[in-house]
Amino acid sequence: MIGSNEPRNIQIIRECLEMWFSDVTPSTLTERFIYHDGTETSELALDREFVDNLPPQQLQGYMENTVLPTLRASPGKVIRAGADGITIRARQMH
Repeated sequence: MIGSNEPRNIQIIRECLEMWFSDVTPSTLTERFIYHDGTETSELALDREFVDNLPPQQLQGYMENTVLPTLRASPGKVIRAGADGITIRARQMH
């Protein structure tokens, strides 16, 4: 975990992910999170401008009601969320 210097919106996103997933790792450079559901490794990428412009309560509601259900239904994928909606694609294996 990054700690208390983490911006509030990043804390909200991480806390929401940690409710359902393990090994949640935020990137220090982008709003990208790698997480595990016990079987699959997945990624969540959030548009930085979109996240920065949402008030914390609205971001939390968006995460809980829109993003988390999509993540849970799409194990092993890359989920991108932003002002233009959510996209799902296969994760590149390295």
